[in-house]
Amino acid sequence: MHELKKWAKGRVGGELQPCRCMKSPINPMHRQHSLQMNLPNLNTQNGYSDQIIAAYKQYRIARLDLLAHLELPSSNRDPLAEFSEWLVAFLVGGSLVNSRVQKGYDVIGPEGETIQVKYLANPKGKWVNEHRIYFSQEMDLYALVIFVDLEIAAALIFPKTSIGQVCQALRKRHPDQDVSLQLTQRDFNYITDNLQLFEALGVTDLLFWLPP
Repeated sequence: MHELKKWAKGRVGGELQPCRCMKSPINPMHRQHSLQMNLPNLNTQNGYSDQIIAAYKQYRIARLDLLAHLELPSSNRDPLAEFSEWLVAFLVGGSLVNSRVQKGYDVIGPEGETIQVKYLANPKGKWVNEHRIYFSQEMDLYALVIFVDLEIAAALIFPKTSIGQVCQALRKRHPDQDVSLQLTQRDFNYITDNLQLFEALGVTDLLFWLPP
């Protein structure tokens, strides 16, 4: 609204004109100089900028190598998302959908079940991220791959048919428990500590059955 008032004050001949109180356009050369002045001089910080660039080059090589093994060399998506989808398809004995932008699910299970795949990443210790599991009409199962300090901590699968019971077992209070679960660190710890209880509700940790 404030910007509209500025333009209204400058109406000339029926057309909207910027009023004189607005700043004049920034000269690109001045902008570039301003940005350079505000950036820290990393070249003087014991070669720190060189270390960052070298680390990025290592990351680039590792990323391209991972995507090549996933047979997705041209992907520009988050590699953790790509890897999580592949991991779930591998663990359930299913297949990835042909379209990379398939609505509602990413994997088709061995019996034709549709599986949405997401990931949740956190540092060690206290989590800074949580995750809302939400079932749309297109999906039968919801797989959540959990990374802690980039290590794979779990690959949980939740069934749509019993998500309300899972919420009750976790004593959740949020709405829409028939189609959703707001997963916190406390919930994750409780599920993994009481896996047998949740397996009775259809929840599975795919990594639990892998050999060490």
